[in-house]
Amino acid sequence: MKLTNSREQDGCPGNACYYLYPDKQKDYPYEALNCLATLSLDKYQQLIQHPRFIEYFSQCTPIDVVERSKIGSRPARRTGERTLADLRAIPWVFSWNQSRYNITAWYGVGYGLEIMQQLHPALYDQLKKHANNWLFLRYMLIQIETNLLNADPLMMRSYASLVKDDDLRNELLSNIMQELKRSIGQVATLLGGKTETRRTSLIENVHRRRNPLHILHKMHIEKLHEWREIEDKSTEEAEILLNKLLVITTAISGGTKSTG
Repeated sequence: MKLTNSREQDGCPGNACYYLYPDKQKDYPYEALNCLATLSLDKYQQLIQHPRFIEYFSQCTPIDVVERSKIGSRPARRTGERTLADLRAIPWVFSWNQSRYNITAWYGVGYGLEIMQQLHPALYDQLKKHANNWLFLRYMLIQIETNLLNADPLMMRSYASLVKDDDLRNELLSNIMQELKRSIGQVATLLGGKTETRRTSLIENVHRRRNPLHILHKMHIEKLHEWREIEDKSTEEAEILLNKLLVITTAISGGTKSTG
């Protein structure tokens, strides 16, 4: 790696910020990383293009509460349409994090690595070889693994209980859980060593916060169910419940140290 002066790059002399650029001589596995990105994106697109995905997302996450919060500088939706394309990135990520899925950070990675291992072993071996000595790749994998370990399968199932249709809930939850397990295993294999040894601090931190957060999540789910039953009636009770939900949402984001 080498330090490059950003202003010198533009032909500007004087002091300036410096950025790290990879040495051109390094044989980084760009083709392998592009293959992983393509495979992972295909898997991710299959999920969000499911004909009833919006229904699942709208019921198993508190997106309807997030949309009513006052935490953003802009509205959650660009035009107000109930589509993914109209939803801004922050409420999209925030709502998944609130229900402890975190899928925006990892869904599809396990599938991509598994398919590479089976069909493109040479490219997979290149990624494995560079997983701990290419700083960019290692940083990316560590961030993905952090989100995988912060996902909470018990709470994911609990929020999924808000999905009214049993068939829809079972199909998509099973799909997501399968990919969660696969991604944890594949990323751990790529980084090497036991996850419990490599990520001791993070795992201890997750365990330390688990019980208080579970109490908040259970309250969240209960109040979400109650509020959704009466929200269209515009009653004083609905407003009181919404305010409680907003407080709980803030508490969960503080406890998980994550928004969007």
